[in-house]
Amino acid sequence: MTSSIFLDAPWEREDNNAYIARGGYSCAPAHSSGELLAVLRDADLRGRGGAAFPTATKLEAVLAAAPPARPVLVANGAEGEPFSFKDRYLMRYRPHRVLEGLICCAAAVAADQAFVYTCDDRSAESLRAALRERDYPIPVSVVTSEHTYVAGEETAVVNRLSGGLGLPTDKPPRPFESGVHGRPTVVLNVDTLAQVAGLVHPTAAEDGTPASFLASVVSIAGEPALYELPEGTSVRELARDFAGQEATFSAVVMGGFFGGMVPLTDENQVALQFVPPPGSDTALGCASFFFVDEAQDCPVAAAADAAAYLSRHNARQCGPCVRGTATAAKALESLCTGKAAESIRDDFARWAEILPGRGACAVPDGVARLLRCLMTAFAPVVQTHLAGRCERCVDLTASGRRRSRFALTF
Repeated sequence: MTSSIFLDAPWEREDNNAYIARGGYSCAPAHSSGELLAVLRDADLRGRGGAAFPTATKLEAVLAAAPPARPVLVANGAEGEPFSFKDRYLMRYRPHRVLEGLICCAAAVAADQAFVYTCDDRSAESLRAALRERDYPIPVSVVTSEHTYVAGEETAVVNRLSGGLGLPTDKPPRPFESGVHGRPTVVLNVDTLAQVAGLVHPTAAEDGTPASFLASVVSIAGEPALYELPEGTSVRELARDFAGQEATFSAVVMGGFFGGMVPLTDENQVALQFVPPPGSDTALGCASFFFVDEAQDCPVAAAADAAAYLSRHNARQCGPCVRGTATAAKALESLCTGKAAESIRDDFARWAEILPGRGACAVPDGVARLLRCLMTAFAPVVQTHLAGRCERCVDLTASGRRRSRFALTF
């Protein structure tokens, strides 16, 4: 498909003049609230930050809650998932597309103030340069926060922009009810806003190309890659394109740590779409993919490392979350080292049932989904680890590849 994001020079920052030359800002903020909402509903645009919540519904909630206070609009570019870098790409190289989407949505809800929130200094520099390149109808501020896993959770974003720490808060209230400084606030991922800009472009309706999404792709061996893919692409297609003839994969961790883990077999043709089929225990999430290399990696080690990361990087505010994630991570590590008891499968089943919902940052939900995936799709692999220590796990630890799993630089 023709890329609407990468253009002819994917690694050159697009400035205001270049963006205008290809039709940018030609309709922002010309769409009325009703017109924009209709466009978003017709496209069924879902949030690209992980939850895939309908964008039109988010805007409608703020419109309903706003009077008498004027709302605030926030572009969320925190991007805390270790394997995701699509948002940083947009902010660094396509900042005006993000800002056009922001201005369109701000106009639709009659916001009088907007923020772009990021944990990446290069992104902040690019966005501030973009703001200097043209005048905007409302004040737009770029705010940076410490790069932590939970900094992008929307109540953490609101907390930071209101002068607090970038940590999640109890819900309710939700941001649309009481957000930045108590005002109704809509928080939209920067990729979502870039999609809005594409949808309101004058030629969008005539383009005829299927809906697309940006995907961050990485493995323990090889260079990370960024794709623009049509919805419905199969995970096997993506794996073949990413690996070429050089590698094969046994599994993929989907959508960041909240999307679950899927075995890669010829029969498993999982379609990548933001609304998963009924009964699915995986999700596209933020569209990041970690492929588990068949020769150099192990699905159990990947799950153990993900759980350990979540245990280290949760908000440390809720006791059940802190204790639950740490216990699950320790049990998964024992499976890697060949020291787990047969009863671990019963433990996994129990934790997968009781962990969801145990915390403000939803980290336990991600751990629970990983455990469910291991018990169902990877039961034979778990049994092999119970029978004795996995040689790939031994090599992963000895070589240092486990320690470097999350050392993604972009």
